Amino acid sequence: MQKHICFIEVARSHLDALLRNNTEKDLDLTYPLETLSSGAWKIEHNIQTKHHPIYATSLTMNLLKESEVVATYIVYLNEDAIFIDEFFITQHF
Repeated sequence: MQKHICFIEVARSHLDALLRNNTEKDLDLTYPLETLSSGAWKIEHNIQTKHHPIYATSLTMNLLKESEVVATYIVYLNEDAIFIDEFFITQHF
């Protein structure tokens, strides 16, 4: 459980930095960032990356406007909770 908390803290800090250092336009969002809420983190361990011979942990967070998912943030960390990569995916329907 302690390891999950560490992963979540690191993931949250990367998401906070991404949102703090970018505008809605930069992130291709149609809503102001301060109007969005977030769901729970989904954590997947031991994901083997395609291009590197390491195992990673994936943490996924949906960003919501009311109850609608408007974006998904995915961050990959190694077993020591060190950043590997991140993705911010907007939902346009």
